[in-house]
Amino acid sequence: MRQVSQINTSRPGYARVKCCLLRTLKGAAFTVVFGLLAVPVFAEKMERNVRDELLTRIPETFSFSAHQYQFLLKSLKGQTNMPRTVEDGRLRTVAPKDWTSGFFPGSLWYLFEFTHDEKWKAAARDFTARIESMKDYSGSHDVGFILKCSYGNGYRLTGDPHYRDVLIQGARTLSTRFKPEVGLIRSWDHKGWEYPVIIDNMMNLELLTWSARAANEPLLRSIALQHADNTLKNHFREDASSWHVVDYNQTNGVAVNKQTHQGAADSSAWARGQAWALYGYTMMFRETCNHEYLAHAEKIARFLINHPRLPSDKIPYWDFDAPNIPNAPRDASAAAVMASALVELSENVEPDFSKQSLELARQQLLTLSSPSYLAKFAANGGFLLRHCVGNMPKNSEVDVPLNYADYYFLEALLRYRNHMEQGKALSATPRKASSMTSLVATTEPGSRAEKKPSDLRFQPDPLLPNVLLIGDSISIGYTRAVRDLLKDKANVFRPINAKGVAENCSDTSKGIAELDRWLALAPKWDVIHFNWGLHDLKRMTPGAFTPTPSANPEDPPLRSVKNYCDNLGKIVARLNQTGARLVFATTTPVPEGVKSPFRAPSDPVRYNLAANEVMKRGGVQVNDLHTFIQPRLAELQLPQNVHFTGKGSEVLAERIVEVITTELSQKRMQKKTETR
Repeated sequence: MRQVSQINTSRPGYARVKCCLLRTLKGAAFTVVFGLLAVPVFAEKMERNVRDELLTRIPETFSFSAHQYQFLLKSLKGQTNMPRTVEDGRLRTVAPKDWTSGFFPGSLWYLFEFTHDEKWKAAARDFTARIESMKDYSGSHDVGFILKCSYGNGYRLTGDPHYRDVLIQGARTLSTRFKPEVGLIRSWDHKGWEYPVIIDNMMNLELLTWSARAANEPLLRSIALQHADNTLKNHFREDASSWHVVDYNQTNGVAVNKQTHQGAADSSAWARGQAWALYGYTMMFRETCNHEYLAHAEKIARFLINHPRLPSDKIPYWDFDAPNIPNAPRDASAAAVMASALVELSENVEPDFSKQSLELARQQLLTLSSPSYLAKFAANGGFLLRHCVGNMPKNSEVDVPLNYADYYFLEALLRYRNHMEQGKALSATPRKASSMTSLVATTEPGSRAEKKPSDLRFQPDPLLPNVLLIGDSISIGYTRAVRDLLKDKANVFRPINAKGVAENCSDTSKGIAELDRWLALAPKWDVIHFNWGLHDLKRMTPGAFTPTPSANPEDPPLRSVKNYCDNLGKIVARLNQTGARLVFATTTPVPEGVKSPFRAPSDPVRYNLAANEVMKRGGVQVNDLHTFIQPRLAELQLPQNVHFTGKGSEVLAERIVEVITTELSQKRMQKKTETR
């Protein structure tokens, strides 16, 4: 089994590097830090946030979606099944065993995520619970679709431990469809094939990789990797287009037949199949950091972006080789899946292709959210998108709404919004800002480590214990020193991007969203040293179109103390599942005069007191960096800045190593006790 580690790789995650660089702007000194290269990057993103029609349209699209789904919910009163489509003007619902049953609850979770309205949370919980039985259903490879879209989003947004248990059990059930002799998960049990595997099955692998981390069951991850590798080997043509079905000899795993069952011909490029492939390998790169997967996702994307038969509005025909183009039906579901995948892909490829990928996604989402594809209120059976195609060769679900089109449409909109707001320093409607200079002045100066980012990849020693550092720019500053001090004693990891540059873990909401990805850096953890706080307590501009840091002391913090503690509680619950020794570092002091954004010197004390109660309840050790460093602030902290000098980071590192060393010793004793 392959293990993911922070080793040197060849393809950088350029978008995330740019995000780190954005934080190095200081005051109005626009060109001092960036130089000639970064100025246009910043200017372009700022300009796009100001003018981007899609960003402007997303809130109203979600508002419409909420009203439309409220209508759909009323239509479902008295029903126990899930809405799938509209046929002959009548709403069609399906039982949990239908492969699409997880998409409607998933869409409800996305509505809750955007609106924060508890009624959508309640509705999502209701419909999610209706498909719990699927955790034990071994008759379908689509358990991944069914559970990850519903329970997966539910767990991500609530931290409900029952949701976690359902997901893990579902992954174990899904794994029973894997046959080692073939090296793939069987898709269908239909007659006519010996061991069929469809390209759609790539989408089910995320349930396995996620559950492998959550339950510490490496076999689940191994199954996912074997499936992805063998699909990569057998499912694609030279131009990166994909067959729909590959049938295998179940004794020796040899591919015996290749078809495009739902496409125009075996040699054609069925549109939704290409979208599944793009999404699947983009997702598998995120899950594994395997650059072979990223390279293949990029190759698929280039096939789609440059295809001569991709229409000008960027919504593909149901098959790129359909015989009656340009009169062939379009498939909005394929466009929605593509758009969602392209937004994520854009964050991991080189700048020029990143721009192309994001632009195609933007155009697709603009078209889908236009009257040409978006339904009118109370029409379309309550679904959002029109003009989808399910199975054209069987004349099934042609030019109808489909629940999975809605799901990936909402997901893509959320991803696009989050991507464009990644720096959290640009506003489409900035308060009292009439020039580029005033916008730049609101950005936060980064730490020295962020201004001069270094490559933190390394080759871990499998015989040493694994330590994970999670934190903001303060922890970025001390990571290298901690690693040096623990050399030959422990492998010290921290979240990084594909180029090896440290990732700022920002606020607790980002922590909840990204924690599983960070925990995947190693298969097992001995000590996790973590901190959140400085970003949670920074002041934000109320009512801004995008989250915008504020220099006004009267403005609210990004996270209230209660919200901060609620988030920390979810994080601690997840970290405790790893079996690692946990250490929470208190938030370091904020000096007087910190303005961009404003942080009150009294806030770290308030937030730390509340966090300590959370740690006490969770059984987590506390490393009180605030008290430790307080007497030496004048010597070690930058003036009117939350960051530390190089010497200050070294002093913090010494304290952190002292605590980690103690916890490693406790972990060794714990292991000895457990093996007796």
